Amino acid sequence: MGTSRSPKPSTPAQRRRKEVPALPDELELRERGANTWTASQAAIVLQLTDRRVRQLVSEGKLSERRDPQGALYFVPREVNELRSARKLARRPDARVSKANASALGEVEVLRKELGELGRVVELRAVTSGRIEEDLRRELAQRDTQLDHLGRRVAQLEEAAKLAELVVPEPERGRVRALFARR
Repeated sequence: MGTSRSPKPSTPAQRRRKEVPALPDELELRERGANTWTASQAAIVLQLTDRRVRQLVSEGKLSERRDPQGALYFVPREVNELRSARKLARRPDARVSKANASALGEVEVLRKELGELGRVVELRAVTSGRIEEDLRRELAQRDTQLDHLGRRVAQLEEAAKLAELVVPEPERGRVRALFARR
């Protein structure tokens, strides 16, 4: 019979991971009459080292109690609250580095600018459309006026030809003199 070996950890994170002792059960602690945890027990709950737990105390992120001999003790509720906060902070959507926060801020600024530029482009398009429409209308009016003037010139030329036929030759000079430009 072959002996069964435990499989080797496949990733560096699995190789670094240590066997974590079982978490102290609050009920078990109450049964023993304990309403506090030692630094080692708090470290197990928080999945940190004793040294890091002491650092959290010095940073003010965890409040401690001391017994008459000076040993550190922690209220389980406070340790659990810190553990919950640390779990939330480990979520990818909750963790935002300064660089990412800066980039997100820049993205938001760029989105606003893009929205403003979109409104400007839309306004220009509307304005251009209105200007083109006004120019087409004015051009149509001018064409109508030119047609009208063309017909009027034709009428006047026709009238002038008829006038030449009706007015005798010597009178034409006087008529022309009346209409001559000055």
